[in-house]
Parts: sequence; structure tokens; C-alpha cells
Amino acid sequence: MSAQSLHAQERCSRPAADSIAGVFPLCAVDVRPRFDSTGGRPKLAALLVSAQVGGQARMTVVLDSNGTIDRRRAQKGSFDHELIDASVRGSFAVMRFSPGRLGGQAVPTVFDLQVVFAMPADTLPAHDVWREEAHPWGMRLVTGREVVPRQVHTPTFDRATERAVYRAVLGTLLPLAVADSTRTTCIATRRNGRDADPDREVLAPFVRSVRALVPRSACPPSYAPTMMGPQHRPPGAIDPVSVLLREVVGWTDNIAVVHGSTDEGNHGEILHCVVERREAGQEWNARCITRGSWVS
Repeated sequence: MSAQSLHAQERCSRPAADSIAGVFPLCAVDVRPRFDSTGGRPKLAALLVSAQVGGQARMTVVLDSNGTIDRRRAQKGSFDHELIDASVRGSFAVMRFSPGRLGGQAVPTVFDLQVVFAMPADTLPAHDVWREEAHPWGMRLVTGREVVPRQVHTPTFDRATERAVYRAVLGTLLPLAVADSTRTTCIATRRNGRDADPDREVLAPFVRSVRALVPRSACPPSYAPTMMGPQHRPPGAIDPVSVLLREVVGWTDNIAVVHGSTDEGNHGEILHCVVERREAGQEWNARCITRGSWVS
């Protein structure tokens, strides 16, 4: 038996103290409190969201007979960051619960509340999550995003599916890459460890909307300075934007991951894209991260 369970039994063995306070531990009620979804969920501080920092905070709370947390009686416990603890406490005003019940009557209860703000790496496929878990010591609420488990047998996509995935990625990236319409945008894809021009079907949907979109083999030269020193730039010459999309990696039957890079002169960025579809045969949609921000 865990120390937490022993602690719960010890609290239930002292009904006089609980009755004086008018507050009941979970082991003393007939019906445990539950989170009420009609209220607000706990929200992580904007600063931590922008920094992609998650974590947990756990504290002892008193829930009144109306299902509201008594903020004055919340006892600080463990937390991963002061801002996470403050985020949970700041959410008390909007969080609602169905109260505990004893003999059919709503009663105040005391229990440990743990809130977990899940925040996986942006480079991995993830989905929104909301989960309520009941434990002997109290309640755990999990919110945020969790990594989608990778299929045990990694899926392999046929050539037509790979083209569709690449098109979805380019549909997300090109509006950023061609913000300057005077530049040529050069595209390459990697297959079997080698960089090559993409299939025509990959570029075809974009050739009309993008003024100068070409395969890598037709890319004009760059005159950006190198380690060897400055290069002579002919009048009017503008460095192209080069986009490399690496192999399509199957995560599940309906999720793929594509890594790559963009280069403009002597400046380059790494990019990561998660591409999803609802089911086989439907359109793929890409979300890509570059400069630390998702674009979709």
C-alpha cells in the first residue's frame, strides 16, 4: 500500500477533525468530485506557451459544496515552475467541479489537485489532449498537446502519396519563401539519400501562382559572400531561395513527417513539417516550424 493511500486512510480515521472543519476527504464521501466541462479549463501562462515550456503543479485544495475551489485555502505543493503554479491558481476563478456528495447531499471536500500542461517538441506529431484522472490522493487534469504514438510497423507511402505530401508542404512554405517576388525559388527533394529535382506533379500546382519557381537543376547562381571572400555580383543579380525537402517519413497511415531546409544567400534555416490527413484518399495538410513559429 502506498504512502498516499495510508495517508488517506489516516485522514479518514479522524472524522472528528474533519467534521469540525466541515470538510471531508475523498475517502469519506459517497461520490467524488468531478471536473465540470461547462467551466473553463486551466490555461498556461502565455510566456510559457510561446517558449514551448510545459510542466505540472500539484497542490491541496478545498472544494466547497457549490463546486468552487476556495482560493484562500489552497496549499502550495510541488511544481516545475513558479509560472505554472501561478497559471493553475489563476484558473481557479473559471474552473468548476461537481461537488462531492455524502448521503445524497453536496459537501465540501479536500484533495490534491495536479494539473499537467503537456507540451511536446514542435518537431513531433501531436494532438490536443484533455484528460481527467481519478487517483486515491485526488485528481489529475492533463491539458495541452501530446505526441501521437508512432505506428509499430512504420508505414511506407507510394510515390503518388509522397508527391501529395510534398505538395502540401510547399503549399504551406511557398507563401513565405516567395514573399519577395523578385527572387527565384528553387526546389529539390531527397530520395534514397540523394538530392534531385522534384517530380513535375509536385511543382505543377504552383507554377502559375509563383512567378519564378524552378527545380534545383535550373537554379540561378548565388553571389552571397563565402568563406573564400566576396563574390562579384553582376548588376541586378538577386540570390535565389533554395528549399530542400528530405524524405517523407511515415509516422502513421495518415501522418507523415518531412524535414528540410531553406537557404538564401549565406543564411539558412532548418524546417520541420508535420503533414496529416483525416483518412486515406483525403487531402493532406501541413504544419511547418521555422524561426520557432508554426505556419499552416
